[in-house]
Amino acid sequence: MVSKKEVLVLLALFLVLAVIAGIFYATRPGGAKVRITVDGEEYGTYPLAVNKTIPITGADGQENVVEISGGKVFMKSATCPNQICVHTGKISKEGQSIVCLPNKVTVTVTGGGSSDIDSMTN
Repeated sequence: MVSKKEVLVLLALFLVLAVIAGIFYATRPGGAKVRITVDGEEYGTYPLAVNKTIPITGADGQENVVEISGGKVFMKSATCPNQICVHTGKISKEGQSIVCLPNKVTVTVTGGGSSDIDSMTN
């Protein structure tokens, strides 16, 4: 048989765990997003957690394909001559970007709270 003291200890433990879980849930960062701009104008914002292929055709006919897969985003293809944006690879941390300068396309990870940027830098 379980005593009243044991029940009270278990209830207290459950209450402490519930408070900790509530604090964790309330302070967790929102989901990371991918923000794409073309020639400085916002093209779209997409959740990093949802797999998606985003074809982009600029006003000058240049094309880029951005792919979100497995919680990471990368430039799958581009019609630019140097292909630096394609070779940048996959990004997933807040503040990271892929830039296709010739085609004026920028892909930036926002939110998520996981950044390599030093917030103490002046």
